[in-house]
Amino acid sequence: IIDIKPYLPYVDAHPEASNGFALASKDEVLEVVIPDKIAKKIDAKTLEEIRAILSMDPRPQYIEDSDRVFGAEYGCFNIKFRVNGKVLTVIDAQAAGQT
Repeated sequence: IIDIKPYLPYVDAHPEASNGFALASKDEVLEVVIPDKIAKKIDAKTLEEIRAILSMDPRPQYIEDSDRVFGAEYGCFNIKFRVNGKVLTVIDAQAAGQT
């Protein structure tokens, strides 16, 4: 078993090593588009929180596929979305237990 992890200077004692991507911060935010049909299912406060979270791009950083559908859970909602460039579009948001 090989366990490869990024170097984190506060826990590793190798001063000559570099951080790589582990400590890189993303300053850019995505534009979040939630169609009215979906937004109407969600109360205003939760909708604002979902927009804020999704704008931070919750995808794995190594995936850049505009056709791929990603999922995230927030509160009681299962949210599905796609990202094309700097625009994240929610394609579905179901309350837990609904199909």
